[in-house]
Amino acid sequence: MKGSTFKRCSCLVEYDTRGRRKACNKRHGSWSFVVDVGADPKTGNRRQVRRGGFRTQDEAQKALDAVIGKVRRHEPIDDRMTVGEWLAFWLAEKTKPTGASAAGKKIRPATAQVYRQHVDDYLLPQLGRVALAKLTAEHITKGYDAILADNALKTKGRKFGPTTLKRIHACLSSALNAAVKAQRISRNPAAYVTLPDATRPKVNPWSPAELGAFLDHVAAHRLGSLFEVIAFCGLRRGEALGLRWRDVDMSAGILVVPEQLAGVKNGEPIFAPPKSDSGDDVVIELSQATIGALMAHRLQQDLERSEWGTGYAGHDLVFARENGAPYEPTYITKTFKALAIEAGLRPVRLHDLRHGTASLMIGSGASLAVVSKVLRHSSHAITADTYTHLLGGVGRAAAEGAVAMVPRADRDQPAASVTASERLRDQSVTTGPLNVSEAPSADVRKEPLTSGDAGAPPGTRTPNPLIKSQLLCQLS
Repeated sequence: MKGSTFKRCSCLVEYDTRGRRKACNKRHGSWSFVVDVGADPKTGNRRQVRRGGFRTQDEAQKALDAVIGKVRRHEPIDDRMTVGEWLAFWLAEKTKPTGASAAGKKIRPATAQVYRQHVDDYLLPQLGRVALAKLTAEHITKGYDAILADNALKTKGRKFGPTTLKRIHACLSSALNAAVKAQRISRNPAAYVTLPDATRPKVNPWSPAELGAFLDHVAAHRLGSLFEVIAFCGLRRGEALGLRWRDVDMSAGILVVPEQLAGVKNGEPIFAPPKSDSGDDVVIELSQATIGALMAHRLQQDLERSEWGTGYAGHDLVFARENGAPYEPTYITKTFKALAIEAGLRPVRLHDLRHGTASLMIGSGASLAVVSKVLRHSSHAITADTYTHLLGGVGRAAAEGAVAMVPRADRDQPAASVTASERLRDQSVTTGPLNVSEAPSADVRKEPLTSGDAGAPPGTRTPNPLIKSQLLCQLS
C-alpha cells in the first residue's frame, strides 16, 4: 500500500534533477496526501483516497497513516457519512419489526419513541451535520452545552434537568457503540464526555389519605378499577393495559405479568415482554378489596361483551374499551391527570401510583426485599436508592427492636449483683449528700476559699470539690 504527502501553493512548479516535483519551503498553501487502497470490490477499478487542507506536512502524514490503518483493519474509509445519517440508519435498524439488525439489539416501541425524540429534538440540530468519522468529544461537549443553553432560555413547556441530558447521552452513546461494532469508527467519542452530576429525584407519591380520596372519587368511573390495580399491585401502565383475564386467578387471589401493551397500531394491540428487570414472571398477590374491584369490573365487561356480540374484540384484555379494543396508553395518562384535578389533589404522575405501592408496603412494615420483588427490580440496590427516604418511621422501629433484643445489666440484673464499679458510676451522677466520714483524712483544701473560688473548677460537673477529690481517691 503506497501513499505520499505533497504541498499545494500558488508558486511556480519546480523540479529537481531527477524530474521530481520539489516542495515549496514558503509558509503558505496547504498539504495533502494520496494513497492507493486497492481495487474496488464491486468494479475492480483502482481506488485512491485524496485528502487536503492540512496546515503542515506532519498533519497530512498523520491523516495518511490513519487511512492506511483503517484499510488494514478492514474498516470503512468513506468518512462522508454524517452523524445524522448514521442516527437515522441506527434507529431504522433498531426498530425493524422483523429480520436481523445491523445496529444491535432491537428496542421496544416506547423506547424507540423516546430515542426518536432525543434524536430529532436535540442530537440532529447540534451534531447532525458533523462527519461521523470526525466526531470528537469536543463536538459532543459543545453540543450538550448548546442544548443546556436552549433549555435555560425556554419560556414555554417544561424544562429538563441533568437526568434528561444523561438519557440523551445514553441514546447517543448507544448509537456510537453500534457504529464501532459496524467498523464505521474506531472508538466511541461519547465515552470521553463528562456529564453534570445528576441525582436521582426523590419520589413523592400521594399519602394514604390522598390516594383514598382519589380512589373514592373514581370509584364509579370506567377506569377506577384500573387505577386501583396499579395503586395496590405496583404495575406499570403498559403492564396494566396488557393484562389479560387468563393472567388473573381471582379464586387464588393472584395475577402474573407475562407481557405488556407496547402500543396500538390500527386499533390492534402490540404486545411486548414486560420491563421486568428481574427477568421473571413474578406472582403478585391480590387483596380482597382489589379482587372485589376486579370482579365488579368483569361483570360490567361481560354485559358490554353481550351487547356488542360478534363485534366485540377478542383480545381478552382486562382493561379495554366498550368494544374490547385496547386503550391508547397516552389516553390513560391524560384521563388520570384530569381526574386528579377534579378530585382537588396535588398533581402527580400516573407512574407515581406505582411508587405509592412501595410507600404503602414500606409503611406497613414490609422489607425492601419484598418491595423489590413486587416491583420486579433487578436488585435491592435500585429499590433502596429510590425509596430509602420513605423508611424514616420504619427505621426507628427497627432500631428500637434491635436494642430491645440485647440484654443489659441495668435492666435485667437484680440490684445485689451490680458490681462496685457500677455503684461508683451511679454515685458519680447522684445529687444526694455525701457521707463526710467516708472522705479521706487528709485535708483536701488548706487555703480558705475566696470569692473567685465560688464556682467549680473547669471541667467539673459538680460544684463540690470535696466530692471530686473523694472520687479521684476511690478511682485510684
